[in-house]
Amino acid sequence: MAESFDDMRPYSDAEMVSAVSRFVETPEFVKLAGFMFPGKPLTEVRDFFLSIRTVYELQHKIMFGIYEVIKQKSMTDFTYSGVEYLDPTKSYLFISNHRDIVLDAYLLQCLFVMYDIPLTQVTFGANLMRNPIIRLAGKCNRMFKVERGGPTPREFYMALSRLSQYIRHTIRETHDSVWIAQRNGRTKDGMDRTEVALVKMLGLSGDKDKVEAFDNLNIVPLSISYEWEPCDVLKALELCRTAKFGHYEKGPDEDFNSIFTGINSQKGLVHLSINKPITREELADLCSEDDFNEALAQLLDSRILGGYKLMPSNYAAYDIRNASDEYSSHYTPECKAMLLDKINNLPKVDDIDSEVLRKQFVDIYANPVENCKMMAER
Repeated sequence: MAESFDDMRPYSDAEMVSAVSRFVETPEFVKLAGFMFPGKPLTEVRDFFLSIRTVYELQHKIMFGIYEVIKQKSMTDFTYSGVEYLDPTKSYLFISNHRDIVLDAYLLQCLFVMYDIPLTQVTFGANLMRNPIIRLAGKCNRMFKVERGGPTPREFYMALSRLSQYIRHTIRETHDSVWIAQRNGRTKDGMDRTEVALVKMLGLSGDKDKVEAFDNLNIVPLSISYEWEPCDVLKALELCRTAKFGHYEKGPDEDFNSIFTGINSQKGLVHLSINKPITREELADLCSEDDFNEALAQLLDSRILGGYKLMPSNYAAYDIRNASDEYSSHYTPECKAMLLDKINNLPKVDDIDSEVLRKQFVDIYANPVENCKMMAER
């Protein structure tokens, strides 16, 4: 009997009408309706949602419309590259750096709507899905649950193995593409790195021939770059508190707050790079390395960082941190003044020293320059 993934998969077309009917009765729907359709009667917006019958209709009629609102309200532009690498008849595993809970994968879906490319399924942490509203909205939007751990090492391994099986099943059997982040959770310090554990997880469902196992996944690295980092202040505060107290305990509504902050905050230019797919020949070359998993993680890093678009804000932060003008030709005085204004208006909080918070905030923007420089020198 085939493995059932009903506890982790997204909603099907047959489940969409019921799911949307439940969602329009939530307080979060009222908030979303006000954001997406300002000035329109709530009953009219609710009826529009209730007209949805399939996943395809939801993505193309509603979610793409939300993209237009987000772009108008919070971006100066959304640019992209690399669409020519994709064959719309194939299914891929997109491995991406991760800066925003929702937008990183969502913007890829919007790009695919523009080019009539089949949309992907999207990994979504089980911690996020503990919130019933986020779970409901996520499963409507082709998101599937990812368990991040287990009470015992064996249960943790079994959860990873099952995730690996689901991803491979989705790509090879149901012929859907999948989006997954290169690491567990968002990058908060600007230092994008692929976790070797991710590569190991993906290999759990393949056979012993690593080239065949990974080639069958059709891996495509992605790079998402924001001029103004989503949730930059929240990330800086979390990093400071983790460093000071040794751990960080999220509040009950923190994930939901981060989602809406990321969507609503000013992001300036956003660029999505679809990078050159990992080829069978490259995978074969990695077999000569001492550690195949480590070598593949480094190859993914080289692609992701190679496609990362450093922004004027990154260069300005690097010069501010180093009290230099090394990259002054890469930003305007106005950009630097805007960044300094953000730095000088950071919130004052009782448990974090203001200078520590300032330094951490600058690092978030400056570190991508350092990261890309190190990768280029390898």
